[in-house]
Amino acid sequence: MPERKPARSFTWPIILITIGIVWLMSNLNLIDVRGWDLILDLWPLLLIVLGIDSLIRERGLAGPVFLIGIGIIFILSNFEVISWDVWFLVLRLWPLILVAIGLDIIIGRRSVWLSALALVFVLAILAGSLVFSGSFSSEGLLTGGTGQPLEGEMISAELVGVDRAQLSLNPAIASLRIDASDSDANLIEGMIRMARNETVVQDFDISDGLARYSLRSKSPGSFIDGFTNGLPRRRWDLEINPDIPMELDFNLGVGESEIDLRESHLVDLQVSIGIGQIVVFLPEGDDYSAVIDGGIGQTIIHFPDSGSFRIEVSGGIGEIVLRIPRDLGVRVKVDRGIAGLQVPDSFIQSGGYYLSPSHESSGDFVEVFVEMGIGNIAIRYE
Repeated sequence: MPERKPARSFTWPIILITIGIVWLMSNLNLIDVRGWDLILDLWPLLLIVLGIDSLIRERGLAGPVFLIGIGIIFILSNFEVISWDVWFLVLRLWPLILVAIGLDIIIGRRSVWLSALALVFVLAILAGSLVFSGSFSSEGLLTGGTGQPLEGEMISAELVGVDRAQLSLNPAIASLRIDASDSDANLIEGMIRMARNETVVQDFDISDGLARYSLRSKSPGSFIDGFTNGLPRRRWDLEINPDIPMELDFNLGVGESEIDLRESHLVDLQVSIGIGQIVVFLPEGDDYSAVIDGGIGQTIIHFPDSGSFRIEVSGGIGEIVLRIPRDLGVRVKVDRGIAGLQVPDSFIQSGGYYLSPSHESSGDFVEVFVEMGIGNIAIRYE
């Protein structure tokens, strides 16, 4: 019996056809935006195409379900049909992966068409779950759901005998907001709203003028409880002292974060998230460093008007957007797997780097290293 040949991959042909069609429509003025700007918003089609390609090549069902589902969510988020809070709700639907694995075992590699029908069935369950969970607002946007009533707890750490600080925040699942404090009495202050049975643990000590402060969430429930109780409303709204030199370490499992450090005295920054969105506003300053790991989701970095520092930005699946002022000197090194790249026309490519127009004339410049596995990288003017 002759050996069956594997199905040919259609990933790159479909990508080329899509880019060609968009570019052609742009040249013929059939769309009122630049072709590449539209491609920027449509980059999640790559995930959908990879999922379809895996399905055609009979590589199982669970993988295509994951890629196609994630791709659809990203597209809807890019066009503001749904908010980034939807990740909270999506995580509550994780049992669909078990459904996909079960269907994959039953169907096996018998037929591409049976696999396609199973895929449609799983995606229909996903769509129906979102609709009937009451997650659509009156404006038609998908929200994070209602969740459970949450308890709030005020937190603060008094600023006495502190010259510098190391601050660590570890919310497992939450919406994190960081801003500068108007008060000079505390190192950190704010409100944390927690889910049922969740607590926060604070550790604070001062030695030789160095304050070490950590804040983490703790739940006695099961892992599954962590993804089903009160997800959308978990919020950490915190303010930090803008005058004390700080080393900051923020580690968020699932959620969204807006970290505004424009008024802070930053020495070192470490930010990581498993799934969700990160928005970071960096401060002016010299010789500080920042490492931001976006995991799965969208990472947006707003650069200051001036400064000389080093930043590393990475992501597994998603989008990285660097918002850079026109007069800021930057040198960007890009490492990408299956990821698009958009750079302003005024940038100069030299020796594997992308240089801003102000790079040569500026005495100081910002060193940027960007790495993305699957998705898109965009450098835009602020």
